[in-house]
Amino acid sequence: MIPKVRVPANFGRELINSPVHGNLVLNLRDGSVLRVNSVIMSLNSPVIGNFTTSLCQSSLEMDDFSVEAVHCFVDAMYSGEAEKMDKENFEDVNKMAHVFDVSWLSKTSLNFFKTNVLNFKNNSYEEILFACEIASRAYFNLKQSKFVGLFVRNMTSRN
Repeated sequence: MIPKVRVPANFGRELINSPVHGNLVLNLRDGSVLRVNSVIMSLNSPVIGNFTTSLCQSSLEMDDFSVEAVHCFVDAMYSGEAEKMDKENFEDVNKMAHVFDVSWLSKTSLNFFKTNVLNFKNNSYEEILFACEIASRAYFNLKQSKFVGLFVRNMTSRN
């Protein structure tokens, strides 16, 4: 049984890819691997906890996500912050937060969408379309309706 630890927490980024502590291998899309600690990942994710504890998995295929997004996801699990999240990796990070049931990172992703994606700098068609596409994919692929709600509220409250 994994002890109850309040997450997010700062476990130390220096432990990422540690040959000593990295007992869970993440196989990335580009063929590289990222070694992580199963306990740190499990404390943040009950799904990863189940994979490693109940199913005795020592590796996970992460080829559904961009390499940059996996690095951001792992960094967030270790540091308790999503400092590496940006517009390019945000959607995959949100998908990983959903798939691996990392509730605090799902909330962080929603806040990132609200403050960074819906904050149109040029009020251009491209910015609006980008936000609309993200919201619709979050709804259709992940059944996350909050993104659509935020998008609609943002668009209807504009002058």
